[in-house]
Amino acid sequence: MELEIQELLRRIGIHQDHFGCALLAYAVQLALWEPDSLLCVTKKIYPQVAEAFHTKVSCVEQSLRAVIAQSWNTHQEVLQEIATVPLPVRPTNSHMIALLCRYLLDQKRAVHP
Repeated sequence: MELEIQELLRRIGIHQDHFGCALLAYAVQLALWEPDSLLCVTKKIYPQVAEAFHTKVSCVEQSLRAVIAQSWNTHQEVLQEIATVPLPVRPTNSHMIALLCRYLLDQKRAVHP
C-alpha cells in the first residue's frame, strides 16, 4: 500500500522532497491500519508519526498543514476529483488523511471486489 500512497500524494502535488510528504504518507498508513485512529488524529496519529520521525507533534501538525495547503493551491481540481463531496475550502489535516484513506480503500475495492 506504500506505493499507492506515494503515487496518490504525487498525483495531488505532494512530492517526496518535502518533509511533510513522508509524514502524511505515514499518517495515512497508520489510519489505514487502525481506522478508529481517525476519530482522534491529534492524540493517536500525530504522536506516532512524531515518534517515528524523531520530531515534535507540533512539527507534524505544521508540516501536514503546509503540504495540504500546497496541494490545495496547486492541485485543487485533483483533490475535488478524489473527494466524494465538493470541497468548498481547504481540507483540514484530519479531513485530508480521512479523504486519502477512503480514496485508497475505494480504489482497492474496485480492483479486488
